[in-house]
Amino acid sequence: MVESHNLRTRLPAKLMLGLLYAVFFSAVFVTALYWTFPYDRLRDFIASKLSSTGADATTVEIGELAPVGLSGVRVRDLSVVRAIPPDPTNAIAANVAGPPPSELRLSEVTAQLALLPLLLGNQHLALDALVGKGKLTGTLERNGDAKQIALTFTALDVGALGLASFISLPLDGLASGSIDLQIPVDPTKTTGKINLEIRGVRVGDGKTKVKPPGMAAGFTLDEIDAGKLKLALDVRDGVAKLTQCSADGNDLKLTGKGQVRLADPWKRSRPELDVELNFTPAYKNKSDRTKAMFELLNMQPDWQRATSADGTLRLHIGGTFLAIRGTPGH
Repeated sequence: MVESHNLRTRLPAKLMLGLLYAVFFSAVFVTALYWTFPYDRLRDFIASKLSSTGADATTVEIGELAPVGLSGVRVRDLSVVRAIPPDPTNAIAANVAGPPPSELRLSEVTAQLALLPLLLGNQHLALDALVGKGKLTGTLERNGDAKQIALTFTALDVGALGLASFISLPLDGLASGSIDLQIPVDPTKTTGKINLEIRGVRVGDGKTKVKPPGMAAGFTLDEIDAGKLKLALDVRDGVAKLTQCSADGNDLKLTGKGQVRLADPWKRSRPELDVELNFTPAYKNKSDRTKAMFELLNMQPDWQRATSADGTLRLHIGGTFLAIRGTPGH
């Protein structure tokens, strides 16, 4: 009886010891796998999968990829470069030699995938990104084919972010705002709001040559102080209506109206915007080349028709995000 009792007491102890060994082994295995996983190869694999070829080829470069928790990654020095099809007449302002590629740069991005929603077939991705001293936070959610985007950003350095390359002009400023979009299976039913404010907007650098729409020759653009740019869009049924567009700088006053018809993919979205530009007399006489620029514009029939009696220039922006087209308005 005593021997049987001892056997019964030793069995749970052995089971517990075996369980502890199994847990310890699993923890060591997972930890070793976590720290020895070939993240460099994964980085290169992700970059190659996100890159594409063609007229609008996209090249993705990742400086460093490292794990965060059990379901997250941290990416440093992320660069997304997209070639612009060789059609310089379709750009609002492009280098005379042809439009350079657009480039989006993020110094650091952290993405964390929530595990619990995956059990229900949904995806919930939390994002944090750094650009200079600015920060972007938000979430990307996917339920079946429906998506939701909720992002807020503060003091993002527009120059460091690389947004200037999308208009082929030097552009600086600090951007803050929010994006809140609900994108159903049919993207033409997208709803939401977009708010953007860029403080200290400066366009041009006195070195880069630009080419206005309808003019074959280019010229150097002196830096423009556009002050604070405010943009607000109300999105309903796949149409983003511009409810606010204004800038009030020392060199330029700007107003705009119109809409963007969203498409899938986004680069096929079609803007239909009318913008009015009013350069101050001080800027028009800023330098000899600035005076010459406005004299050349005034000699072009299209620009003559686009200029009102008070000197306001009207510009129409159309085409697609893939190839934005700017023409003198009427």
